[in-house]
Amino acid sequence: MDFFERLNQIAGSFVCYKDMARNLKRYYQAWELRQQKLTFKQIGKIMKITGSRAAVLSNYIDFKIENQKRWRINNELKKLVKKYS
Repeated sequence: MDFFERLNQIAGSFVCYKDMARNLKRYYQAWELRQQKLTFKQIGKIMKITGSRAAVLSNYIDFKIENQKRWRINNELKKLVKKYS
């Protein structure tokens, strides 16, 4: 039994924590595509989601970058920000 299965068993919930990490990567993917000057509609087609959902994903990362203290942003996001700055 791996860590996530054990965590689910302890919590007694059906939430899969592996999906949360994968979902966070989709936020980063949408933000990164937006930095490449793609429209939300184009991002949506690439990621197979709606344009409005792509906007939510991308804008959330923008909000995180603008409003979080630098030491609270994780390393993966710091690398992406540095790449496009």
